[in-house]
Amino acid sequence: MPTLPEKQEPEGKPEKPETPQPEPGSGQSREPAGPVKPAVTLSDIAGHWAEAAIKQAVAIGVVRGYPDGTFKPNRNITRAEFTVMLAGALQLEGEGKPDAFTDREKIGAWASRAVAQAAQAGLIRGYADGSFRPEAAVTRAEMAAIVARALHLPADPKAGTGFADDAAIPQWAKGSAAALGKLGITSGRSGNRFAPNETATRAEAAVFLLRMLKTMDDR
Repeated sequence: MPTLPEKQEPEGKPEKPETPQPEPGSGQSREPAGPVKPAVTLSDIAGHWAEAAIKQAVAIGVVRGYPDGTFKPNRNITRAEFTVMLAGALQLEGEGKPDAFTDREKIGAWASRAVAQAAQAGLIRGYADGSFRPEAAVTRAEMAAIVARALHLPADPKAGTGFADDAAIPQWAKGSAAALGKLGITSGRSGNRFAPNETATRAEAAVFLLRMLKTMDDR
């Protein structure tokens, strides 16, 4: 799969958040990563930098569009949404660890099982107060750390990332950013910035997960 920059131009003001729609749940079948004819047509991705990746991710069941036929590629993705995408991509199974977080009652039914599975697998971690904060937007640093855990990559906090804003990357995410950069899973935003504290978009999440799966398939 050709490597695409995660983001070719600055995005405008994030769209107004909507009620999250369920992404493909864990246990859903996934075909091997590769060119697959998409089963659906999305009305708002034509010409988007991640158009090809989004189509492939939808076709293999990693992500899903909305009932109105849109994908909303530039919309910020929440922690719950990304976790459901991740669980579906990895085909996590079982009931997981439903009591992993103190705010489990705030996790929607559409995401609760995926969150429990990802927590049990050690892929996601809560905050210092024990909460998960499902509706909080995922930062790029958080997304990198989660994907690095899924790939069992070493996380050297002293690793040099090569990004222009290396000094801004938190120590807990520096090793993940460096490892993912070497694998080509992340190529940064404009100006060779990793932008660790900026929120990730649905398009970026789709690209990260596709590249994660390709890395797994290539091993």
